[in-house]
Amino acid sequence: MEKKVYFKLHKVKKQWVTIAVTGLALGLSFASLGYVSAAEQTHPTSEPTVENSIQENAIDVVSSSTNEVITKPEENKSFDAPNTRENITETTSTESDLSTTEATVPETSTSEINSQQALRSEVSTVTSSEVVSSETSHSETNTAHEVEESPVISGGHYTSDDQGNWYYIKDGKALTGMQNIDNVNVYFDADGKQVKGDTRHVNGATYHFEKDSGRLTRNAFASDKNGNWYYLGHDGKALTGSQVIDNIPLYFYPNGVQAKDAFVILDGNSYYFQKDTGQLVRDRFWSDDDGNWYYSDKEGKLLTGEQTIDGFDMYFYPDGVQAKGEIVTIGIEPYYFDKDSGHKVINTDITINGKTYHAEANGLLIETEQKLPQLPLVSGGHFQEDSSGNWYYYTATGEKLRGWQNVDGVTLYFDEEGRQAKDGERIIDGFHYYFSHYSGAVKTNYWHTWSIEIRRWEPFAKTYNIYYGSDGRRYYGWHRVGDQLYYFDHTGRVENALTTFKGQDYLFDNHGKLVKDAFYIQSLRVFAGTLNTSYRSNKFGQVLTGEHHINGDDYYFSNSGSAVTAIVTKGGKDYYYFEGKLLKNYLGPLLVRQYMDDYTYYHGIVGTDKDGRVLTGVSTANNGKLYYFENKGDIYHERYIPQMVTVTTPTWKTIDGKLYHLEPSINRTYKSGRSRTYTVREEVDIINHGVRTKTDKIKRIIDDDFGNLYYLDENNDFYIGHLLPENTDLTKIEETVIQSDNKFYAFNRTSSLSETSPLTVSKTLVYNKKAYLIDDKGVATETKLTNRFEHDDAWNWYYFDNEGKAVTGLHSIDNVTLYFDKEGKQAKGRLVEIDGQTHYFDRDSGAMWTNRTLELNGIRYIIDQNGYVTMNKPGQFIQDKDGDWAYIKENGQLATGLQIINHQKYYFDPTGKQAKGKQLLLDGKYYFFDEDTGAMFVNKFHETGDYFSKKYTYFGEDGSQIFGWATIDGKRVYFKEDGYQVRNDTYKIGGFDYFFKKDGSMLANDIDGNYKYYYADKDGHLQFGWVNHNNETYYISPPWGAEDRTYLKTINEKTYLLGPKGRLLRNTATDTSTSWNGFCISDENGVVKTGVIRLEDNRLYYFNPEIYMTTPLSGEWAEFDGKLYHFEKPISVSPESKGSPITTNTTLEKDGKTYIIDENGVATEKKD
Repeated sequence: MEKKVYFKLHKVKKQWVTIAVTGLALGLSFASLGYVSAAEQTHPTSEPTVENSIQENAIDVVSSSTNEVITKPEENKSFDAPNTRENITETTSTESDLSTTEATVPETSTSEINSQQALRSEVSTVTSSEVVSSETSHSETNTAHEVEESPVISGGHYTSDDQGNWYYIKDGKALTGMQNIDNVNVYFDADGKQVKGDTRHVNGATYHFEKDSGRLTRNAFASDKNGNWYYLGHDGKALTGSQVIDNIPLYFYPNGVQAKDAFVILDGNSYYFQKDTGQLVRDRFWSDDDGNWYYSDKEGKLLTGEQTIDGFDMYFYPDGVQAKGEIVTIGIEPYYFDKDSGHKVINTDITINGKTYHAEANGLLIETEQKLPQLPLVSGGHFQEDSSGNWYYYTATGEKLRGWQNVDGVTLYFDEEGRQAKDGERIIDGFHYYFSHYSGAVKTNYWHTWSIEIRRWEPFAKTYNIYYGSDGRRYYGWHRVGDQLYYFDHTGRVENALTTFKGQDYLFDNHGKLVKDAFYIQSLRVFAGTLNTSYRSNKFGQVLTGEHHINGDDYYFSNSGSAVTAIVTKGGKDYYYFEGKLLKNYLGPLLVRQYMDDYTYYHGIVGTDKDGRVLTGVSTANNGKLYYFENKGDIYHERYIPQMVTVTTPTWKTIDGKLYHLEPSINRTYKSGRSRTYTVREEVDIINHGVRTKTDKIKRIIDDDFGNLYYLDENNDFYIGHLLPENTDLTKIEETVIQSDNKFYAFNRTSSLSETSPLTVSKTLVYNKKAYLIDDKGVATETKLTNRFEHDDAWNWYYFDNEGKAVTGLHSIDNVTLYFDKEGKQAKGRLVEIDGQTHYFDRDSGAMWTNRTLELNGIRYIIDQNGYVTMNKPGQFIQDKDGDWAYIKENGQLATGLQIINHQKYYFDPTGKQAKGKQLLLDGKYYFFDEDTGAMFVNKFHETGDYFSKKYTYFGEDGSQIFGWATIDGKRVYFKEDGYQVRNDTYKIGGFDYFFKKDGSMLANDIDGNYKYYYADKDGHLQFGWVNHNNETYYISPPWGAEDRTYLKTINEKTYLLGPKGRLLRNTATDTSTSWNGFCISDENGVVKTGVIRLEDNRLYYFNPEIYMTTPLSGEWAEFDGKLYHFEKPISVSPESKGSPITTNTTLEKDGKTYIIDENGVATEKKD
């Protein structure tokens, strides 16, 4: 097995060496190092330099006891610093100038030999300057163990050979390896020769042996025979990593060699160690032998990037070299740094390479404008037009003018044939100029602005601006026009969109100012309103993408740079981002921004934990309360998301086999659907009791289609509010008021969504005549109660007898007559019919009344000694003082409960009031009673809601509400759990998706829909993807369905042309709402064609791979697929526009060169 070891190289004017580091952790923090003292030894007074003793480009590291070595890099190259460096960014400051070399290291590379083997040191160093890079952290102290003491050997003798090599003979054999002879540690190579004045690598550590005695060196500096220096600790092992010796910070490579005149990269930071002493350079400027200047901070780290030192702004390249006498483009902005001091030049004019610039107050370089040249005046001649509409000028002597001319005080241009430049832009000597339509005068100090209309759901008025300066040339780069600073991109354009420079997007505000290290919301006009998109830039103004940590918060931005508002899945976990920010410990609406418009879609209430993960199942939210988040509800990005289950009445629910109790929402019912986000201003007003304060932290005011209004504060907490009428006295509003776009909104901070439908905990409740104990996790377990009262979640009381059963009927408890209905609920404050007789039970104690009169709703009743309630108006409806109706039965008693009167069913509550216009739950079923007559609905729909949101319930043969599947008037229909019929929508039932039409009937064996279209098989199951129906091919997009228009759809990396309802259009040329200028063509398979295509008008056009016809400006050049083309003016701007045709069979000039354009439109440079 092999390991990959990577080496990073700097680009400096010196040799570069990479040393492979194995088995040693490197890291540098001199503030916390252990100190080593060399007080017992003197420092060498004359130290040989590394460069004099080490072979250049020859780094061999011992890799194992078998003398296997690491393959060194192919070669080490020298790099010369350029005079001008461009596009320095935050990324390039650490990576762009670092190259990577890869070496292969065997897994067994332990760089050691055992005590019975001898191995000569294979350490090599380099000339002049070194940089060591390691992917591991350094060791602050030498962690090697003590030398393993060998048994003391005596009784032998030393002997030498003719070359002066020494041996120790014992029992007739020369000793080898590490030995303890007469209590002196020495070392002998494999051939028996004693090591003196050199190092050896033994058992993973480097040791040095004294020059004269050969004794193991301890607590001292020492050099090997190649002049490399080491420091040997008390155990004789060479120190490695960062060390402080006699208060001097030093560094030793993994093989123990001291770093001298070397750059060392540790933990991503570069450090420099001096040439002679090896001491770390700190807190000062210093220069190398090539005259490059650097600055090391107090910790010794080499500064890079923009820095302020002693109040002066400077710049250091990624290799640490200070910028002097050159222009440095940082991000998108050019700056100049003085050739002597390196200070950024500000507030002055400066000439660089023949060009004059003005350095702004912040140092930004702006090229100084030039003027049109003064030309000799020409007059007395005349203009003449040819048959093609070209104009010429002839002097009084009949000479045809060419080139730049001053005719009667107007600057004009004539080409080589004498044709005058008019009506548009011309490229002359590589520069762009613009000439007026009538006179042909060159435009100076002139804005040329135009817009392109786009027929699709994106900015349809994209504006382009080009400026021609006082010399008539098109601006590029940074320029001032009046008092405003603008950036003109590589095309010379200032756009109302992001600006791209060298492949990087930059963020500009609506005034053209570069936005740095800040959020900015771009507002662009779209087909049906305004699209507000949030972006975030870094300190260079570059648009951020991907994940970032900003001011303590985590953010996520799309590939285009827009702040993500969505559920993002990472590592199998879902996270919720709003306006790019990861919402942690959040509880509130899930609002998801859609791609094509300025709406957000409200998908219910979600929660997140401390890490921003979306809560699922039974979870504890940020307020400490338990909620249930269920994967059910609106489909979001082709899947269901866990939304909080909210209820309007107390509800029992079984979850994963356990019983829970949900409390009702104390606020409004939250609805799903589309919402509109009001235009966000950079600054809004908050008004409390009429006192107005400004803030820039308010991000969104959201108004959905159902009348719900939300406010997102600076902490991303949501509150509920309402729009205030005009002329409201704000001083009398107790709620927080926010003003935005001349509208006022009041928000009640006590109506936080955190109070919505929590699970009940630590409580006893009655459910289905049984008592349940709910623990602190919300789990309800049946428990036995005896001889005691207990209530349910509606505060109905029950009594459990000595067997633990809920009693029913009449009971005497503690000598008080009480009544419990068949569900076990105690009657209180209501009339009850028992065995045909009506009784009344006290509203507080529940005791049955006797021998009393009862006044209910203004009607007086008599209660006898038996508790019977009677009135002398039998068989009649009577009306009380409040206008409510009651019914007196034939026996004179007040009717309660369900009654049949004249073959109609009616219901009277426990006080005798008739139910009208109400839906009631009776014996576990829902019934509805007519608003006018009070008669029960039978075989009838009930309609609720307004015109835009009508809902339907249905009551069957017995009058009870229908749930689930039903057949009504021969149509298969479905009613959801809440009883509402599914109409004009999709719905998942039993694992299958269905579509129900406008009348509620199930779609089967057909294609139908409303805005979105679906195909269902004979069983009503929706089929997605490619389907065949009535000999036609359709594509039904999951899960949203097909569209009712002509549009484009990319499927498996192919783009198809689809018609209404998703029908595949073959061999069709058509306008679509998603193609540029509304024109595209499909082949026999319905695939949209791309590239150069000849249409029926016998002209060539280019369709790019993004499937829209390219419409460059008249006279523009463009390169596609490695070939150069020239485009003419668009034929029309109608919805059927075919865009700009490609020029063919001609010769044109471009940038001073002649190009021949063939019949296929391909331009080739003409060679002399």
